[in-house]
Amino acid sequence: GKEVTAETKPTTNAANGSITLDFTFDATGLEEKEVVVFEELLKDGKVVTTHADINDKGQTVKFVKPSVKTTATNKADGSKELDASKSGTIQNKVEYKDLIAEKEYVVKGKMMDKETNKPLLEEGKEVTVESKFTAKEKNSSITLDFTFNA
Repeated sequence: GKEVTAETKPTTNAANGSITLDFTFDATGLEEKEVVVFEELLKDGKVVTTHADINDKGQTVKFVKPSVKTTATNKADGSKELDASKSGTIQNKVEYKDLIAEKEYVVKGKMMDKETNKPLLEEGKEVTVESKFTAKEKNSSITLDFTFNA
């Protein structure tokens, strides 16, 4: 609905330089959209110059919606079954898409009982795993290990 704008005044009298404009707004609903920033430079209320190129890749930002997909397997052999009479580890590969590279994230996993759709309890506690990581790339994966004692 509302036009998004930003405005600032130079803090120097130098003829050359740069200014940073920060646009702060609610990006809800903008997933997969691209926006382009246009600028006007004014002096005494009159436009001195503009930059308004809709095709300028340097001024274009795409809004993404991160997503995850997971695959759980028996860590020992990659199968989908574990021997209930032995200790074992379920390895959960979490593949993520459209994260911001070099930013820190936390991935949390919780084991659920498929029959009851409630958290699986071991000694009265939910079975959870948490891992902090820095996304090296926007699309990659991280592995969580859930270890059970016999």
